[in-house]
Amino acid sequence: EWQSLVVMLIRGRNLPVADRSLTGKGSSDPMVTFRLKGQETSSKVVKKSVNPEWQEQISLRADELDDAVEVTVDDWDQISGNDFLGKCWVRVRDHSDRKLRRAWYRLVPQKASHNQPDADDAAKAPLGKLELACRWVFLPEFDLPAPEDMRNDEEFPDEPINALHVYLVRGSGLPVMDRDLVGKGGSSDPLVVFTLAEETRNSKVKKKNLEPIWTEYFEFGVEGDLEAQSLDIVCDDWDLASGNDFMGKVSVPLGRLADRELDRRWYWLRGENGEDDRTRGKLEIALRLFHDPDFVFETPEYFFKKDVADMAANVLDVYVVRARGLPIMDPAVIGDGGSSDPMLVIQLSGDRQSSTIQPQTLKPVWEESFAFRADFEDELLRFDVFDHDVVGDSDFMGRVALPLSSFANRELHRGWHSVLGRKPDEVNRGRMELCVRWRHLAEYHSEPPAAMMSEEQFPNLEPNCLRVFLVRGKYLPVLDEDASKPNGGTSDPLATFFIEGEQARSEVEEATLNPEWNAEFVFSAFPGEVLRVKIDDFDRGGKLDFIGDFQVSLEDFADRRLSRKWYDLTGDAGAPVRGRVELCCRWTHDPGRAC
Repeated sequence: EWQSLVVMLIRGRNLPVADRSLTGKGSSDPMVTFRLKGQETSSKVVKKSVNPEWQEQISLRADELDDAVEVTVDDWDQISGNDFLGKCWVRVRDHSDRKLRRAWYRLVPQKASHNQPDADDAAKAPLGKLELACRWVFLPEFDLPAPEDMRNDEEFPDEPINALHVYLVRGSGLPVMDRDLVGKGGSSDPLVVFTLAEETRNSKVKKKNLEPIWTEYFEFGVEGDLEAQSLDIVCDDWDLASGNDFMGKVSVPLGRLADRELDRRWYWLRGENGEDDRTRGKLEIALRLFHDPDFVFETPEYFFKKDVADMAANVLDVYVVRARGLPIMDPAVIGDGGSSDPMLVIQLSGDRQSSTIQPQTLKPVWEESFAFRADFEDELLRFDVFDHDVVGDSDFMGRVALPLSSFANRELHRGWHSVLGRKPDEVNRGRMELCVRWRHLAEYHSEPPAAMMSEEQFPNLEPNCLRVFLVRGKYLPVLDEDASKPNGGTSDPLATFFIEGEQARSEVEEATLNPEWNAEFVFSAFPGEVLRVKIDDFDRGGKLDFIGDFQVSLEDFADRRLSRKWYDLTGDAGAPVRGRVELCCRWTHDPGRAC
C-alpha cells in the first residue's frame, strides 16, 4: 500500500524581502515547514537569500488521496519570531500515478485555501515560488502492520471460533474537544473503548493529538451466535477532572468477520444516536475472528463418569468456570471506571463453601470444583458473589439460585446463568458459567451393617427385633446463634430413640446442621408398637434443647425388608418442618429375644 509522500525541496525563487537594510535593500532567511495531519518537519535556514537552494528530502505519512501537505515558507528570526512569507500545497491526488513529478509551486497568502487551484502561469507569483519534486511511494518506516498472529495462517482453522483479534492502528481527523483559551485552535486527548458482550478494553490516552497512532492489540473471548453480536467502539476525549467527553462511536457486526480473514479498514465515527457525521473523524482498526485454545475451558473428566442409575442421587458436583460483566464495587479514585475483587460463597442445605478471591477484575476465571451432599429436588443451590474487602465486610454483588430439580435428569448441565440482585429491578449484574451434575457417588453412600442386609434366617416366625441404622440429618435449625458463623450459628445435634419404654441415644455431632452419625441401634419390638425419634441440641452441662421429632409405626416395616427413608422433623403442631433425618430400618425375628 502506498502510504508515504517523498518530497525533494529543491529551491525557491523571488521570495519576499523580510529584512530591510538602511539603504533600502534587503533579503530574507527562508526556511520551509511541511505539515500533514499532525506531522511537521522543517528544512534548514538559508541565510540572506530570496533565491535559496536547499536540495533537501523529507518524507511524510500520506495514505489517502484527499491528503494535502501544507508547505509554509517563513523568514527565520531568532529574536522576534519567524515572519510568514508564503505557502503552497502538495496534493496526494496529483501524484496518484506514483510517478516522480517535478514542478514549481506558486506561494499564496496566509488565508488562502488548498482548494484554490494554482495559476496556470506560475511566474505570476508575487510571493515567489518553490520548486519541488514529489512521489507517492511505500516506505517501510511508515508501515503499521498488524501483529503476525493476525496476518499469518490460522493455527486451528477447523476449531470453532471463540476469540477476536482487535488491533487499533490510529485515528484521523478527530474533532477538537479542548479549545485554546486564545484563538480558534485546540486539541483532544483521545482514547478508545472497545466493548464485546460484558468485556471492555481501553486504549492508552494520546495527549493533545487529533491524528493519534496507537498500534495497540486486544483480544476478546467470543461465544454464541456471531450474527447477534457486535463489537462496540467508542472514542472519548479523556478528561481527568470533569470526566470523558464523547467524540464518536461505531459498531462492527461480528457476522461480517465470519470468514476468519483479516479485515483492516477505516471506520467513520458516528454521533451518539448513530447519525452519520464525518466531522467526528475516523479510526483505522484491524479485526479477525479465530480459535484460541486459551479460551477453551474444559469440563473436568469426572463429570463424564458413568452414573449408578439404580441408586439415589446423593452428590452434586459443581464446577465454577468463570463470570462476566460483574458490577463495579470499587470505583476509580479519579475518573470513570473501577473494579471489584469477586469471590463466591456457595450454599446448599446449610453446607457452605467458598471460592478463591479474584483480585481487580469484572470477568473472573475460577475453574474451581466443589461437591455437596444433595438428596432432594426441593433443595436450592445458591451462588452469592461478594466483593472481598480486606477491611470491613465484603459487599454483596449478586446471586445465582438454582433448584436441584433442574438437574433431576442426572445429566451434565453446562451453561451461563444470570447474576441477579436482591431487588426485583436488579437484573443485569453479570452472568456466570457453571457445570453441574447430580449423581450417585459410592463414597457419599453409607451402607448399613451387614446384619441388616443379609437374608433373614427365620422369616416364618413373628418379628421381634428392630434394627435401626441412624445415617444422617439435613438442614437442622440453628439453636446456638453466632453471628460470626456462616449460617448465623450452628447446633450440636444428638438423637434419642424410644420404643415401649426402651431408650437409646446417639453420640453428639458437634457444630453442624448436617450431622452424620452412621450409628446402629437394636431394640426389642413387637406388633402394634411405635418408634419415636427425637433430635435435640446438646448444650454444655447436659441441657437438651428440642429440635424436632417424628414417629414411625412398626407396621411400615411389616414386609421385613430393609427400609431406607428420609423423615421430616416436626416441632409443635402446625410448625414448619425443622429438618430431615435418614434412617435404615429392618424388623426381623431374633431367637435371642423370643419370650
